[in-house]
Amino acid sequence: MAYEDIIHKKRPVHVNDDFATKHPRMHTEDRAKIFTPFAALKGYEESIQERQRVTEPPRELDDEQKALLSEQLDALSKRLADWKKARKNPNSPASSLSPILVTVVCFERDESMEAIMKDGVRGKFVRRSGVLSSIDHVGGTLTVAGTSIAFNDIMSVELSH
Repeated sequence: MAYEDIIHKKRPVHVNDDFATKHPRMHTEDRAKIFTPFAALKGYEESIQERQRVTEPPRELDDEQKALLSEQLDALSKRLADWKKARKNPNSPASSLSPILVTVVCFERDESMEAIMKDGVRGKFVRRSGVLSSIDHVGGTLTVAGTSIAFNDIMSVELSH
């Protein structure tokens, strides 16, 4: 029997025979489930995507950049103190000052990539913009939009407009 002999034949129909009772006809929706793709290796795709994420080690600021950043943080600290003092006194003309908006470029650690790469500190540089709420010179952090950022992780700080 050649392929040409069977290609145009209709599907066999089993009614009231032994095959029909043992193998009842399946609904189309159930048949479709049989042929849906499945992940043979659960989590494999996520693992590959995780490994392909681009990260880098932190960069060290040179002495000139550190001095500039220190000056910027001191100026922001003074401005923030003035703003907080003015906000406490409702009769002050400065009480209507708007909050201090800043953009900080900082290094954000990625501990999951550190575990994968096993070559030291890994992460990415991100821009955090928002209201400056505190500068802690003792703890070495500043808080922008509710996120605390260590001074050592800061690359630059700019006033936003």
